[in-house]
Amino acid sequence: MKEKKFKTIFILVIFSALFSFAYNNFSKNSIPLTIERPEIVFENEAGKKISSDKIKAVKFTKAEKLFNLGVVFIDARDKWDFSDGHIKGSVNIPEYDSDSYEEDIKKLDKSDSYIIYCGGDDCDTSVRLYQKLAKMGFEDLYVYIGGWTEWKNNNMPIDKGTKK
Repeated sequence: MKEKKFKTIFILVIFSALFSFAYNNFSKNSIPLTIERPEIVFENEAGKKISSDKIKAVKFTKAEKLFNLGVVFIDARDKWDFSDGHIKGSVNIPEYDSDSYEEDIKKLDKSDSYIIYCGGDDCDTSVRLYQKLAKMGFEDLYVYIGGWTEWKNNNMPIDKGTKK
């Protein structure tokens, strides 16, 4: 008797899983079953053009040069991390809550250059914010891969507090 119940439960689970995968596959609001990682390409010092479907990234030395030229940095971390410390002069637009920062985004000139960063090289929020801003028409975006951790560890200029 127990064996028959086990077979029935097993068949129901398999059927449910197959039905769910099929429904998800044909649904217009389907959930992707794999994570598609965008290709990240580091900005060439010679200024070689990078195709628009790739994420343009910079390493510390290039980020430092652009900082010294006055390029605006965008911190994609949450407002609490931002208030604990951020790159001097950066603007906070948390990736997870970027819709509520619509007014701040409207103040940015879409043709200016921006460097987006988050906690460090293992953080994806800067890449996701890059993609959102690119879809909104921002033309010259970069992701600073080393992010806040590398910037702070190199004793670069920082600020604390919630000032944007």
